Amino acid sequence: MVTLYTVQHRDVVDTLTRGHVYVPSWTKCHLPEFEPAYRWLAGQLGWKDPPVWLWPNRDDVTEQFDDSHLYAVITISCDDAAPHYLNFFAWHAVLNNSFLYFTDEELEAVFTQELVRESWLRLFKPIPPEVEYGDTMQALLPRLFPEDVLNIEFLTR
Repeated sequence: MVTLYTVQHRDVVDTLTRGHVYVPSWTKCHLPEFEPAYRWLAGQLGWKDPPVWLWPNRDDVTEQFDDSHLYAVITISCDDAAPHYLNFFAWHAVLNNSFLYFTDEELEAVFTQELVRESWLRLFKPIPPEVEYGDTMQALLPRLFPEDVLNIEFLTR
């Protein structure tokens, strides 16, 4: 079993505490400018809904929210094989619609949009040790199950 952490709106907490499975919805995407990247990722994973983003380390869940009192850190435990993992910095190539480079030569090259999108497939492969993207990983799940919840901690202002 693996322990993961996610920050979710209190509506998600309500869903889980009522004993229901939480499935993310495209209509509640709070970062619409990133929706094309999320849709691409969901498609690559064979998911019809957006992913739930989680982190293996509680310290990585430090994002500030304007209405932080409306959000909670949810700690879950799930089967080790359930999450998909992505490198945090590599994922930003997709978010920024840029080439996912591994060498300085690639960084300086000019690419077609087709090659940019093709480079994103590197997200699903091990990153070479010489590439300095850091080791911050994000985990993805298609849904949250109430029986997986270990703890819920509401954020404060």
